[in-house]
Amino acid sequence: MQRWTLILLALAVILLPAAGLAADKKHPGASSGVAVRGEILDMACYIPHGGKGPEHQKCALKCAEQGQPLGLLTPEGKLYLLFADHTDATAFE
Repeated sequence: MQRWTLILLALAVILLPAAGLAADKKHPGASSGVAVRGEILDMACYIPHGGKGPEHQKCALKCAEQGQPLGLLTPEGKLYLLFADHTDATAFE
């Protein structure tokens, strides 16, 4: 179980800076480095019924394994949608 948590966190670390780089192309002068901390969520459970926290971890991991969309919830309550760059085939390995 901890292995999947580490994989999900690694994805967040990889994908968030990539999102920042994409924003740079659309908005010159925008910051290219982004660091965000928080809880990885499966959006399929979080949006309809607020599924989060340690009691929801097993369900979230199962949803992530099945390809449900993921998000990152910061301690301040800001929610980021995590997604892979479709132009980078290695994002799906």
